[in-house]
Amino acid sequence: MDLRGKKRAVVLGLGAFGGGVGVTRWLSDQGLAVTVVDQLPAEKLGGSLAQIADLTGAGRVRLDVGRDGIPTCTGDDLVVINPAVRTPWLRDDIAAAREAGAWVTTEIELTVRAIVERIGAEGDLVAITGSMGKSTTTAMIGAGLTSAGRQAFVGGNLGGSLLDAVRAMTRASAVVLEISSAMLWWLEDCRAFGLRVGVVTNCAPNHVDWHGSLEDYQRCKRILPMRVRPGGTAVLGESVGDWDIAGGAHRVAVSGEQRVPGLATPGRHNEMNAACALAACEALGCDRQRARAGICEFAGLPHRLQLVGSARGARWYNDSKATTPEATVLAVRALREAGIERIHLIAGGYDKKVSLSAITELADQLASLAGIGATGAAVCAGRGRVCGTLEGALEWIVPRVRAGEAVLLSPGCASWDQYTNFEERGERFATLAREAAR
Repeated sequence: MDLRGKKRAVVLGLGAFGGGVGVTRWLSDQGLAVTVVDQLPAEKLGGSLAQIADLTGAGRVRLDVGRDGIPTCTGDDLVVINPAVRTPWLRDDIAAAREAGAWVTTEIELTVRAIVERIGAEGDLVAITGSMGKSTTTAMIGAGLTSAGRQAFVGGNLGGSLLDAVRAMTRASAVVLEISSAMLWWLEDCRAFGLRVGVVTNCAPNHVDWHGSLEDYQRCKRILPMRVRPGGTAVLGESVGDWDIAGGAHRVAVSGEQRVPGLATPGRHNEMNAACALAACEALGCDRQRARAGICEFAGLPHRLQLVGSARGARWYNDSKATTPEATVLAVRALREAGIERIHLIAGGYDKKVSLSAITELADQLASLAGIGATGAAVCAGRGRVCGTLEGALEWIVPRVRAGEAVLLSPGCASWDQYTNFEERGERFATLAREAAR
């Protein structure tokens, strides 16, 4: 891929769980001298650093960790920003890098450019966004395409870099990308970001901490359906069915009547996700029945209403990926639809500056409500027990659990106040569930 003649690269944000590893290795393979900058100290980056130890040992990658800031750049530099970096338009170091002539970008833009160069500007590039359900919908589309006999590459915000997979793609491949609102902010001016199919599952208040305002969050979400190419298809969930789409694109508005039942994953919200996924597969020319079979057999993603144990006769569900109040409401509803009437809910976490009243209002329907993290008191609002930590929540809940009930971690908030990410939080809950079963 044309890297505009750049000779050096700076990767801002390796991440404790290796979010920047893929792009670091790829840039090094392109012959650039790479510097990795991360605000975390080396001892907190151990696993990530181990994945690039061969590059640092060979002098191909230099480390500058324990601080947050882009080194002085010139026009020879490429700067890759981790999308987790909030309000990038307010950062002086990013502005200075641009003014110096550096190309400031993200891994997702590099990935999109590499994919389009490989499969062609008219290739089957699919992107999915939404406040809830985008990861599941993305994975369902991949399952449906595979079942229908298509070669599908799935990635983006879902996790794992696709940069190394680009060389295996052909013009017959379908590429399915989950795209976050932060990624959309960075992709707004990327001309290569043209879609055969664009999917928006829904839109609810979220990530005001990153965007600075709810209006900017919603504006970024609306970018995606406007990037569908003429002749392509914009698939819009029930709450966003009237959103603007690009001229010449086809609109498919998915309604409640189009839900896909018979799924391996519980809940009517997943039936709506499946309807969006099926519409996307059909827009790519897949046989409906074959695609539907793959979607129905999809077993679900980790940390998304994942059954992680059975202790004291109750089912324990890890829904740590639920980082909005609306997602928590959907999780509780899904378990009720599955026939579980008494639910012990654990909610709370990092404060994203959105209302948590939707979780509080569940209290009267629950067997118990335990609040954790920075928003624990706001979640409970006098109608639950403020427990502070997962350990504290389970110390309070476990004596109350009876056979046939459910213990549900569905925080409705991000994890960053107590955990590095939602995966770490969910894994801790799963460990505690196993300990409770002993």
